[in-house]
Amino acid sequence: RARAEAETNEAIIGRLQRMNAWVCDVARESPGILPFINIGPFLDPERMRLEILEKVEKHGARGIKLHPEEQRFHMNDRRMWPCYETAQALDLPIIAHSGAVGMYAEGWSHPRHWGDVLDAFPRLRLVMAHAGADFWPDTLKLAKKYPQLCFDVCAVISEGTPEGRFTDAEWAGIIRDIGAHRFLYGSDFPWYDPAPDIARIQRLPLTAEEKRLVLAENARRVLRLA
Repeated sequence: RARAEAETNEAIIGRLQRMNAWVCDVARESPGILPFINIGPFLDPERMRLEILEKVEKHGARGIKLHPEEQRFHMNDRRMWPCYETAQALDLPIIAHSGAVGMYAEGWSHPRHWGDVLDAFPRLRLVMAHAGADFWPDTLKLAKKYPQLCFDVCAVISEGTPEGRFTDAEWAGIIRDIGAHRFLYGSDFPWYDPAPDIARIQRLPLTAEEKRLVLAENARRVLRLA
């Protein structure tokens, strides 16, 4: 049984490495795409570090995307510490799914699991996708305690969805309360249509500068596109 489990784990690791290489290859053929690779807790510490370093140095990876709900781990799972440590050392941004969005319910992606990571890695450039979704009180607590944490509004800004229930005035209040310099527009394409979401952000009762930050400048800063 142990041998079978080891062989299965090796197969998963091989698939991850091929997928990361493919993403980077596609980005090289399409200069407008920035490749983000995936890392999982099934990698041992050394292979986790090497996978990140290789894909950054040899393949041009520009960030890491994590999905705790799909991958079945909490953000503060200590097996992920080498990932965070390496990303912090490389100044590599990490964006991770959070909250109960769509098919995902409370569990692996709850914001309460993020504080330990931010305590341990204060210079880590971390983006909370969906801004914690339905767990707004927890998101606000994190935002106030950890000024380095950024958020994207993909899915939760979309009207006609349970996650997009806040009014324009409420969204403007949330963005200003946390800080417009910490919010990034995200499409979550192809699940959501980018055009209505962009239009909604543009009509929010925010200043032109605040909208510019959310729609462009914050992403340029986080992704180092100056």
